[in-house]
Amino acid sequence: MTAATAAPSIRLLAKDARALATAGGATLAALAAEHVLRGRFLALPMYVLGAAMLGALAIGHEYSHRTLGQLLAQPIRRAQVLLLKLILLAVMLSLIAAAAWILELRSLPRSGDSDTLAALVLPAMLALTVAPWLSMVSRTAMGGAVLSMALPGFLWTVIMLAYVRVYGEQPPWSFTLAVFWRGGLTLAAVGAVMTWFTFQRLEVNDGPVAEVRLPSFGAGAGAVRRGSPLVRLFWKDLYLQQMPIAIAVLYCAAWPLFVGLGGRYLEVFSGLSLFFPVTIALLSGALSSAEERQLGTLDAQMLLPIAASTQWTVKVVVALALTLVVGIGLPWVFMRMVPIHETPAPAMLVDRPFLFAIVGLLVASLYVSSLMMSGIRAAVVTVPTVLAFVAMVAYFDSWFRRNRSIFWKQFEPFTAGSGAMEYLPYAMAAGFLLMLLWFAFVNHRSGDHSVRRIAPQIASIAVFVIAFVVLTAVVFDPVPSV
Repeated sequence: MTAATAAPSIRLLAKDARALATAGGATLAALAAEHVLRGRFLALPMYVLGAAMLGALAIGHEYSHRTLGQLLAQPIRRAQVLLLKLILLAVMLSLIAAAAWILELRSLPRSGDSDTLAALVLPAMLALTVAPWLSMVSRTAMGGAVLSMALPGFLWTVIMLAYVRVYGEQPPWSFTLAVFWRGGLTLAAVGAVMTWFTFQRLEVNDGPVAEVRLPSFGAGAGAVRRGSPLVRLFWKDLYLQQMPIAIAVLYCAAWPLFVGLGGRYLEVFSGLSLFFPVTIALLSGALSSAEERQLGTLDAQMLLPIAASTQWTVKVVVALALTLVVGIGLPWVFMRMVPIHETPAPAMLVDRPFLFAIVGLLVASLYVSSLMMSGIRAAVVTVPTVLAFVAMVAYFDSWFRRNRSIFWKQFEPFTAGSGAMEYLPYAMAAGFLLMLLWFAFVNHRSGDHSVRRIAPQIASIAVFVIAFVVLTAVVFDPVPSV
């Protein structure tokens, strides 16, 4: 590297490091929070999601921030630019892989050495080679992340179906593991080659909006578009939700394939279907507000002759409908069609605590989205934020239960038994979600997201958590009188 190119290369590394810092830091925080909460089942999905996000953002953030033209105009060879990006990406992936191994993956239940090694190496390898390519193909970071996670699963399913078709029986686990390794390495090699050739031929074809437009001719020329403003707002917000809809289409396509495989493969897919509502809720909320900032349409939306509260209500309704109808409804229908006794029953999807948890994740994602500048960043930040919130609730609950005898005399008169008390936690949780939605609405229509402005919201959330812990502990777990 010559002295003339050293300074631009360092600046490129620093720029990309800032772009990947949010996703990398959020993944590390999520893994740490999961370790503190002594979880096991979320560690691997969070690692896979974090690796895919990092891989997609390596080049995808240039599309998000509209800096691709500036990147390609740098006085550096494209091969060197791509190499710098991949080196930095490899370092970030190594950090989260090491954290995942130390904190969670090496202690996964019922996994052998080859299983654990595949779970650790293959997601990072595919994120390094396949995700950058697919982010250039889809021209979005979110598309690159989702496609890089869906493509290996699709190819694996096709191979498994071919085995069942030829041999008439389910493939043994040794064959499945071999497919993971060989298929993953083959896909990584193809992705590396395609990433190289695609970046060498990359062009910027999203130029500025035309200042002067030719008049349109025909029957529709000069016609005023009519229709309900609410319907148009609905379609506009539904357009922002293309990625959750695409994931739902992939899920619908995968279900009959796994039904064809049957046996333990269908059982595993049915169990993983519980993560489908989580994904839809997370993305629906993350894209609702932040995606408008990324597209640069938020300011124009605020100038429409429609109340900002009405626009926000439509946005929330669209995200909630996607979460309940698509996220909850699709898995429930599929599980009812092909019941599996060894996996969770479909009734779990419509159970009250599960529904509250999914709606809570949606509202949390909406709140984070109201503070972010892109949907993918909102999705990445929401996961550790929710885990940190759960850890905070668990800490306050544990501390109060250890020391509640000090305060018991003040709370004892309010512990009279009542059937209505059963709904107190749900009523308080509903109030908390409404408060979060109000804060998100305030943030959505304001450009000031400084710490000074957000601090009162964080304080209100903390106060609400303390009140919730105290009241629920007093009502549902009273201390016997001495």
